[in-house]
Amino acid sequence: MGNVSWTISSLNTALGAFSALATLIAALLLVRTESLRARLKKLQELCDGITFTKFEDTSVFILGPRTAGKTSVVTAWIHIWKEVMKVSATPVDFVEHRYQFAGASYEAVFDNSVGINIGKRTHARAIIYDYAGEDAALPSALEKISQAKQYVIIFVLTCEPEKERLNAEYFNTNFLKRMQNALGKAEQPTLASFVLFNKHDLLSNEVRLDDDSALVHSKTRNEVALGNIRAVFGQPKTFLVSAETGFGISPFLRALSACMVDAEGAPKNA
Repeated sequence: MGNVSWTISSLNTALGAFSALATLIAALLLVRTESLRARLKKLQELCDGITFTKFEDTSVFILGPRTAGKTSVVTAWIHIWKEVMKVSATPVDFVEHRYQFAGASYEAVFDNSVGINIGKRTHARAIIYDYAGEDAALPSALEKISQAKQYVIIFVLTCEPEKERLNAEYFNTNFLKRMQNALGKAEQPTLASFVLFNKHDLLSNEVRLDDDSALVHSKTRNEVALGNIRAVFGQPKTFLVSAETGFGISPFLRALSACMVDAEGAPKNA
């Protein structure tokens, strides 16, 4: 009988110890859960309002004969303080530049899955393809144009005296026909096209007396090249510029930027 009493007593003791241990574990789990909840809440508070940045990209294709000053025009745009005279010629094929506009569009969305507000900031960005003036670079340019979703094309001609043939040979009917085929394969039509008559500073003083007359003069002297371009692109906007002196660059860039961003610099097509 004594052994039975001892066994029962031992069992009660063990059950009591087990109950106490279970209570302790439950308490520890509760503390741990509360601590985890507090940490998650703190993390949620820290993440609330987090903002992600994305880009609305526009491809900008710059084409023209060698020595027309294409790279200098790009430099005047994206590297304001770089000396244009020191810019080296573009190697065969192309050089890619990226220009991010300062403005942005903003959208706040509440994510129910994590219970926080998420901001989405979108910047407009120009992906600039500065192609070399050799014929060997054209297939690459035309292929990229045919694959583009949102794009602008800039044709750069030199308005140097006695260089009209250089422009006409580059912008020949065969080239423009190939360009037309590439445009036909693209998902979307071009946002805009521009013709730049670069090297205004090399025109004679007499021609440069009146800006409008100087532009008409450059168009007339390059009527073959310009006519071929117009046959495909209609009436692209034309500008007389000098990448070296900065003449005409600002009006051109305002027109170019207007294709991609609004007055505040936010992307138009976000």
